[in-house]
Amino acid sequence: MPAKEFENLPLIKPGRRPTISKEDVAKAIEESRSNGGVSLKGVYKVLGRGSYSTIGPLYRELMGIGQSGPRDAEPDGAPPSRAEIAELKKELARAGARLEMVAMARERDQRALDAVAADNDELKVRAKELSEAKKDASRLRERAAVAEATLKSMDKEIKELRSEMADGNAKLSGGDEAIKQLRERVDELRRKNEKMEEEQGMMENFLAYLALEIYAYNAAEASYEEDKRREREMREMEERNRQLHAQRKEPANRREDGAK
Repeated sequence: MPAKEFENLPLIKPGRRPTISKEDVAKAIEESRSNGGVSLKGVYKVLGRGSYSTIGPLYRELMGIGQSGPRDAEPDGAPPSRAEIAELKKELARAGARLEMVAMARERDQRALDAVAADNDELKVRAKELSEAKKDASRLRERAAVAEATLKSMDKEIKELRSEMADGNAKLSGGDEAIKQLRERVDELRRKNEKMEEEQGMMENFLAYLALEIYAYNAAEASYEEDKRREREMREMEERNRQLHAQRKEPANRREDGAK
């Protein structure tokens, strides 16, 4: 049965059926009268709940049926007609359909409640994750504060280093002339050193030559002294020979003188 037929019908909750009061029936009678006519079937349709056995006595009481009441009113204790029975069956079918729809709606609501419960569990998990994330964010903020302080300190050190580098560059710029003079002095000393090494080489050669000359002079002097020694020895030898010869001649002269 299409769902549009039940859009304006009252929702019947499963379980115990609600009680039909005289006030409910009176309101249904007034609504039926405003719609063009009053009948037990119309009142039943307006109420949408209850049964003919419950609604009928109240309806007849309010309509004054059995007393001096309207001619079109239904006689007291009259059984329902076939049309009313058919309509009652239709109403029962519609009520069953409504009950089925209510059961489906309840099942749908239960699924929705389960989904809400699952969403609630997920929200709890997310809330816990959010709490942890807040703690992590707090720790990160603390670390960021420490890092910021460190960066400030490093910036200060970098500025000081840059200042020192600028001073060093200025000193280097001012010391270029001194470095140039020092390099010229080093070159001059290097040239003097080379000249001195050259002179030292020449001096070593001269000393070697002089050593050879001295050796030759010493050798010549030694040879000369040796010759002088030999000459002295020769002279001494000759002197001794002359003296010996003289000594040998003296006895002979004495003998000659004695012979005279």
